[in-house]
Amino acid sequence: EREEGERREREVREHQEREDARRRRLERLANEPDKGEGVATIMIRLPSGSRCTRRFRGLDSAQLVFDFVDVEAQATDALAPGSYALVSQYPRCEIDPSSSATLASLGLGSGQVALFVRVQ
Repeated sequence: EREEGERREREVREHQEREDARRRRLERLANEPDKGEGVATIMIRLPSGSRCTRRFRGLDSAQLVFDFVDVEAQATDALAPGSYALVSQYPRCEIDPSSSATLASLGLGSGQVALFVRVQ
């Protein structure tokens, strides 16, 4: 019984930690920029084949895009944060989850951008 209780407590704690992390990501994503100069519309194809789209500033970090994917894919694709990379076809670019680069420095800071999730 004690082991069962500890297991339940651990599951509740882990669930709460995931929810807290998701809430922090949502807070960072709160203000989607309007269309305009220095803003990219990024479409991301998830492993399930579904797509999600959002606008980002060129000066936003690549990590913000990963936050967006983590939030969007949580229910449908069950991607664990840090378990995938984002890949663009042109210009060919693979973005690692630990990247601190800005979208502009990666050549993805304006216009329409298509990225694909590559599970590592």
